[in-house]
Amino acid sequence: MIKELILVRHGKAEDRNKMVDDAQRGLTEEGVKEFRQSLPTLSSLMHSWHNTLVWTSPLQRAVQTAALITDLVGTSEMQKYEFIRDGDWKAFSRRLAGVKQSEYLIVVGHQPYLSDWSKCLTGLPLPFKKGSAAGFRLKSIAPLQAELMWFLQPKALRRLDTPRADILSPPPPRA
Repeated sequence: MIKELILVRHGKAEDRNKMVDDAQRGLTEEGVKEFRQSLPTLSSLMHSWHNTLVWTSPLQRAVQTAALITDLVGTSEMQKYEFIRDGDWKAFSRRLAGVKQSEYLIVVGHQPYLSDWSKCLTGLPLPFKKGSAAGFRLKSIAPLQAELMWFLQPKALRRLDTPRADILSPPPPRA
């Protein structure tokens, strides 16, 4: 069962353009750079990297954001789901209920669905800007309910000072 759920809105993407299919719009260079800067803070908010799943919308900007996260987590696996792209809460809830052994689930998606999903989880619709993230501790699976543990907009994610060595390495054994 999933213990903690992290919802992440994709980073800054290319502008909408009639010449480019919306599904193919990728992250801008600035979007990649800024999201990478937020990763140390995101990692500090996780207690471990073990048993972490990464789910994403199949849209290019979300897949690219998820790839940055999988690099951080140390896995190449990400699962793409149409229900994340479409904001289908019922399909998301059913799929999450089927997960047997995982500590964290990171979901990379879009607005307004992430705000809608946070409202379904907690009663609070969060204003996800591009690159925002929210962490939830799951209270129940059926119905899917959670407690908001933290919510950070992209500027806060990039600014917080997080000592990586303390997070990624176990403490030395005591003599």
